[in-house]
This record gives sequence, C-alpha cells and structure tokens, in this order.
Amino acid sequence: MTAAQIITQRIILIGFMGSGKTSLAKLLADARALKLVEIDQEILNLTKARTIRDIFEKNGEGYFREIENKVCRQLVGVKDVVISSGGGTVINPENVALLKDETTKFVYLKTSFECIALRLGELESRPLFQHHKNALELYNNRSPLYQSLADITIVTDNLTLDQVLHELLQQTK
Repeated sequence: MTAAQIITQRIILIGFMGSGKTSLAKLLADARALKLVEIDQEILNLTKARTIRDIFEKNGEGYFREIENKVCRQLVGVKDVVISSGGGTVINPENVALLKDETTKFVYLKTSFECIALRLGELESRPLFQHHKNALELYNNRSPLYQSLADITIVTDNLTLDQVLHELLQQTK
C-alpha cells in the first residue's frame, strides 16, 4: 500500500441488539490496529451504572438517550476507530450527523429477528428485548433505518464471528 492509498478509517457497526456489534468491533479493531469505542460501555462509564437495564429502570430511556448523544458528541473527529453503536444510537438523526464524516463507513450487521431471539433468549440485561412482541415491532421499525444508513451490509445469520470479520475485512480494504 502506498502512502496515497492509506486512508483514515472510521468504521461504525450498526444493527439490532444481539447482531454481534460488540464482539465484532473488538475483533475488527484488533485486526486493523484501530481504537475501539463501545458506545454502551461509554454510557455505563459516564453514568457509573452497572448495567444498561439499571439506567432504564432508574432514569428511563429518555435519560439513556441523552447520555448516548453526549457520547456521540465526544466522538466527533475521532479517527482510526471502530465504533460499536448501541442498537438505538442511530434512531436519533443528530447522533448520525455527529458520527458521520467523510471517512465513516457504516456497517450494518443484518441479522434476522429469529436469530437474534435465539442469541439473546430472555436476557434481563436487554430492557428493550423483554417483551417479544414489542421487540419484534422495534426490530421492524429500525431495520429500514439501518439499511438506509449502511455503506456495507453483512448478513450474519449463518456466519461465525470469524466469517463476518473476514467478510468485513474484504469489504473495507
């Protein structure tokens, strides 16, 4: 690779909860020697909460979304990074505007609801996945948004994390 071919990378993983964003972000950051930012973890760090569920129960989703926006503001201009967004981060257009720049690639980890349900089961740590019917409605509402933002879409249902990583590395050369 010549110096002219070296570009700054800003890869943001988007998708529904349980799609593998956090796990894949760690693998991708290591493979590309990039910084890693996991938005939900940053929210926990800022609030000193133990879990996302604790934030939802104590302060509500509105408060959570305010802190999420604050984290997105802190990420403006950060380069050479893999960002694992929360499943709802991109529902706020301001967050999208804060995260998007000329070097950003939004990668949509497209995963069927059935596969997500199998992965998550009845996890109590996912407050928005507690009621199957509501979670399905949320999934159906968010999926078109993820697709509209995607620079790259990878269907993850029948792939291992290593296979998704390989595909992503190929598509972000």
